[in-house]
Amino acid sequence: MQIIYEGKNITDYANVRSCVFFDYAGEKLDTLVIEFENSKAWNRWKPQTDDRIEVREGKYTTGKLYLSSHAPEDDRYKIIATSAPIAAKRRGWQNFEIKTINEIFNVCSVACGMDYSFFGIGQNNSIPYIERENETYLAFLQRLMTLEGGTLKCVNGKMTGISYLYAQDLPCKQTVEILSTGQGAQYYNRPDKAFRSLTIKTLFANAEASDSALSRGESAVYTFLPAMSNVQAGRWARGTLLSNNRKAETVTLDTEFNQGITALARIDITGDTAATGEWLCECAKHDFINKKTSAELHRCIRTVS
Repeated sequence: MQIIYEGKNITDYANVRSCVFFDYAGEKLDTLVIEFENSKAWNRWKPQTDDRIEVREGKYTTGKLYLSSHAPEDDRYKIIATSAPIAAKRRGWQNFEIKTINEIFNVCSVACGMDYSFFGIGQNNSIPYIERENETYLAFLQRLMTLEGGTLKCVNGKMTGISYLYAQDLPCKQTVEILSTGQGAQYYNRPDKAFRSLTIKTLFANAEASDSALSRGESAVYTFLPAMSNVQAGRWARGTLLSNNRKAETVTLDTEFNQGITALARIDITGDTAATGEWLCECAKHDFINKKTSAELHRCIRTVS
């Protein structure tokens, strides 16, 4: 394991007690938590908020992270770093009128001091009106991406909007066999969390999306979203239904350190259980000291229209 701090390799000078990295897709930022044995030794680096840090293990890297908090705890020194600078976490109100998704990301990225990109998201999709409601830039953009059937992922100083359909169609990163007699994996199915259909209805628009895989179940009607046309309402109905229904089935895995398990990586599961099929990694926890990886996967869905 190597620790790169402000461009310098400090591994040989850092007596690390624990080092855990949480790789997230969605509402949470990637987060690195390190505890050092000697709090005084860490002070030599004169840490400041938004200092850059990266941890590498073989070919795996956490990517560039920003120091969020640092403080001595008894004889230890604990630091927390995340994948976005402090500016991206400031709450506020802001109106966006007659903007494309690209224009909205551009405004937010400049305010956060970050770059941005898209994969599978219609960056030229028109948003007649949407409001940042006393939330961070990241929470606001994540909410927008959920409506569009995707998620926000911050890596190496870049805010990226990624469509779930795009991520699902990428080549499989790993194939995992789960057997009913095995250990280290759990499968959860909550059909009550999935909607058979979802309708967005406003004064200006009305559209419905459905999941053809579900013949029974509840339907939802959302009247609180600012859809201004049937086209926009249809897009948001499909995106919201996809974002919701994929969470109904979950697999958790516990393995030895596995650098191939990363957020939004497609994992295919084989075996003799109900978990067989295609999945997307929602979050991965890598313990660099104990060489362990745990992950949560959500089922790939292609039945929403």
